[in-house]
Amino acid sequence: RYEVLILFENNGDTALQDVFINDVIPSNFEIKDWHIKGTGGKREDCEMTTEDGDDGSHVSWMIPIVGKNERLEVSFEIKGSGEVDAEALNRFHGVHFGDEVETEDVPSLEQESVEEESSEEEVEEAPKVTWREDVLLRVMKASGIEDRDAFIAHAVNFDHDENGYLKKAELEDAAKAWNEANSEDSSESEEVEESTEEATEEAVSSETEETSTDEVAEDEADEKECPICSVMSPKDATTCAACSFAFI
Repeated sequence: RYEVLILFENNGDTALQDVFINDVIPSNFEIKDWHIKGTGGKREDCEMTTEDGDDGSHVSWMIPIVGKNERLEVSFEIKGSGEVDAEALNRFHGVHFGDEVETEDVPSLEQESVEEESSEEEVEEAPKVTWREDVLLRVMKASGIEDRDAFIAHAVNFDHDENGYLKKAELEDAAKAWNEANSEDSSESEEVEESTEEATEEAVSSETEETSTDEVAEDEADEKECPICSVMSPKDATTCAACSFAFI
């Protein structure tokens, strides 16, 4: 078993397209595992082809694009019987490539990798949960629940064994929690209504008191006080009934 590493670095001013890295391994050996690493880590867009020749197996790795200043590491293992000519194995067998590509035309491999990882994470964050429709409807009916879609969105959080399936017991737990939550909302609503009614009653009481005060004030305004004896006389009286004081 031998491990082989081939290094290639694009030192040019532009990216390279359709890069082929070539090598030859002894005919009594075969490649068991290989991978290529670039700037963004392991490259998944590469292909390897082999062809038998007189001097051994001709191996070629095709990399669709190699960015400017990007360094590639081609790593592989070979297994077989017999000895290996180290000098022959270390001999460079050439690289050829297609067109040069301007930097702005090269897609960002790192960005694509990040987008793929984000997509996978989103899928993991939203696992699919299933259930038997007839069981769901029976549980909803028994619990007096009518909004199916809202209840399902609520019930998916009750997959206690995390097997992606809501069994009857889990649906019943979800229904119980649903009714408890709605019951609390109803109680809060009733408390708000009671508070509103009390506030209304207080406002009516205050208005009644103000009206009574105004009426008393009006009644008092219908009489006038004698400046001599302080006896109250009708507003239109010309003399005081007690001391005969003449009102002006």
